[in-house]
Amino acid sequence: MDKSLGPDGFTFGFYRRYWGILEKDVVNAVSYFFKYGTFLRGGNSSFIALIPKMQDDKLVKDFRPISLIGSLYKIVAKTLENRHVVLLGDIVNEVQSAFVTNRQILDGPFIFNELLHCKFLGVVVDDEKVNRAAKKIGCLTFKMPFSYLGIKIGGLMSRINSWDDIVASLHSRLSKWKMKTLSIGDRLTLLKSVLGSMPIYYMSMLKVLSQVLKSMEAIRCHFFNGAESKENKLMWVKWSIVLASKEKGGLGVSSYFALNRALMFKWVWHFRNDCNSLWARVIKYCMEKMVDLVVGIW
Repeated sequence: MDKSLGPDGFTFGFYRRYWGILEKDVVNAVSYFFKYGTFLRGGNSSFIALIPKMQDDKLVKDFRPISLIGSLYKIVAKTLENRHVVLLGDIVNEVQSAFVTNRQILDGPFIFNELLHCKFLGVVVDDEKVNRAAKKIGCLTFKMPFSYLGIKIGGLMSRINSWDDIVASLHSRLSKWKMKTLSIGDRLTLLKSVLGSMPIYYMSMLKVLSQVLKSMEAIRCHFFNGAESKENKLMWVKWSIVLASKEKGGLGVSSYFALNRALMFKWVWHFRNDCNSLWARVIKYCMEKMVDLVVGIW
């Protein structure tokens, strides 16, 4: 991991260890780039290496290409990145919700969902403007009535069978793993790293039904104990112990219930502390319109 092979130059570990010797030369090289806008000879050279995907690599498709560049190039690139990151919020349009500091990738779906709720509650919203806004924030431009969309987005996810695809994805992922050939430590690692993060996207937006949470926890429990989902096998470790914190004698695996609630409450914190974001402003606008509508009715 910390080896320098061939013409790819020195690693950053080398730079850190011998910084007292290299400091002046590195600073001069970086300063030269920012003064003249070009690298010294060989500073931006790179080469393509092929990394095998499998042991018996014979064909081109069995390799993964990777471009290796020198450490000096990375230092300059990181410096430029750090200088630009403070300006991106003003340069990039606010409808771009991903890959910008203090913006959430789920802002777009939430904004679109809020506009739909305003539409259903009688707030006057132009259909064409909503579709254009949906396209800008990264959602699909729907070509169907809003009444159908309301059932699809809001209503269907309150039904148990609407989560079948998510539950099935957990099963399909498990089918690719030889769980009986893995040690209990290996299964615990996969449990935390993969199965714990797969449904995060949906859990960040929707409150998961208790029956669905129970089914998903049962899948993880059977996998951890090395049993098939329909296999009647004695469980050596109670699932409640696995979900308990390490301070309480557990294994520190996050429960889906706690994960779902934490992700939902994150948006409350986001709304309270980032009130100038596009998502927060849309919610405030819709709330004001709904209040005006209620006052008008009374």
